[in-house]
Amino acid sequence: MNNNKQFPPIHIHPIVFFFFIIAAITGMLVEWCIIFFIVFIHELGHFLCARYYGWKIKRIYLWIFGGVMEVEKDREVPMKEEWLVIISGPLQHVILFFFFSIIGMLELLPDQTIQIAMYYNLFILLGNLIPILPLDGGKMLHLLCQHQFPYYIANCITIVISVFLIVLTCSIAYVTKFLTLSLFMLFIFLFWENRLEWKRRHYTFWHFLLLRCTALLENKRQQVIFSESQVSLFSLFRQFYRNRNNVIWINGRSEELSERDCLHFFLKNKNYHITLKQIMDEKKEVDYG
Repeated sequence: MNNNKQFPPIHIHPIVFFFFIIAAITGMLVEWCIIFFIVFIHELGHFLCARYYGWKIKRIYLWIFGGVMEVEKDREVPMKEEWLVIISGPLQHVILFFFFSIIGMLELLPDQTIQIAMYYNLFILLGNLIPILPLDGGKMLHLLCQHQFPYYIANCITIVISVFLIVLTCSIAYVTKFLTLSLFMLFIFLFWENRLEWKRRHYTFWHFLLLRCTALLENKRQQVIFSESQVSLFSLFRQFYRNRNNVIWINGRSEELSERDCLHFFLKNKNYHITLKQIMDEKKEVDYG
């Protein structure tokens, strides 16, 4: 665990300043300050938990109704660890409920201000738990999918569900006349983020494979993958699970390959079109040689 207390750079999206000007003009500066404070505490929860586990945090990016903590992924993080970092953000809202209640009981702020703070705290909490990337609910959905499906498939499923829920939620907000300018811009932001995630899904997948090279000795749980001998490495890699030691069983040959063998041959030959049969044959030549 890393006890380094250095705080990462905080970047504020330009749209936040735009809303600050609008809030100042329309007399909603108090609401803006409350929202910004809640978002900051939320991200602070993520940061403190991630720092506790020694994550390398590049920066915290704040938006009007949320933020993003960017981390440097140089190792495969245990799912339990990632669950705790994700949950630590929403948990701050529970603490904020008690905080605002105490402020109200001590009469340090007007009752109307406390009610507004309570409302936005609940609104941001519930909104953040919607299973849409990059919201915490979307990250939870991503982890659930990774537990049930291979990494590549889980990534695609999460993005597709996120886009579907963006369209559905935006439509419901429009029909119920709850759709505001700020909420619409939030939907645009979420849609754009998922579009980017879809475009870089292949890069994310290859990065996952590279991390697998250092994670093999750490995973005790095995995942048996049954495959034909003519299957290429590229097709096989798409069946790899996260946080498990994948073992490949060759149908019809009563032979198995380890995940380490497959990744080794890929990194050595730089050819993901090579078949499992070719790997087995080459491996036998090396063993008997």
